[in-house]
Amino acid sequence: MNEVLLGRRIRELRHERGLTLEEVGQRTGFSKSLLSKIENAQVSPPIATLSKIAKALDVAIGYFFEEEARQDGAVFVPRDHRQTLDAKQHGEGYRYEHLAYGGTMPRLMEPFVISIEPDTQKSATLYDHPGEEFIMVLEGQMDFLFGNTHFHMEEGDTIYIDARVPHGPKQLDGKLVRYIAIFTNR
Repeated sequence: MNEVLLGRRIRELRHERGLTLEEVGQRTGFSKSLLSKIENAQVSPPIATLSKIAKALDVAIGYFFEEEARQDGAVFVPRDHRQTLDAKQHGEGYRYEHLAYGGTMPRLMEPFVISIEPDTQKSATLYDHPGEEFIMVLEGQMDFLFGNTHFHMEEGDTIYIDARVPHGPKQLDGKLVRYIAIFTNR
């Protein structure tokens, strides 16, 4: 995702809603300074942060990934046209592929393929955000931390969680992990 375009979309939407940075900060729990840095493309926010901003601005998180070409009622994304976001704020080696960006219909969920490249994750980072999350491991193994519980997950394993509880993956043995994550932000 282009951080400049992302920041512009957040700022424009905030202005359309007649909200100040301080008001969005109160709704999200983020500082005015952080929100300003996101709007000015100085910070690349993690998905959990975008989810909280989306909720505060009353849009689906996918709003921030939309392109101009749309088809009402359906979103088709060819494999070669997935939007990718290198999510360095999660740690080196994280990559998000947005599987259903665009479209004009309101969405309740946002699907991603998330990859953690080999030998890149030093430790798990836990995030919390509004809504729920579904995860299915496609490749590799990971420990999935959910609150104080660790779930060992292998290819084909799934978990469905309340995303308000701090959670996150932990790569095992420094090997590639790929999984589908479907987020809701409501």
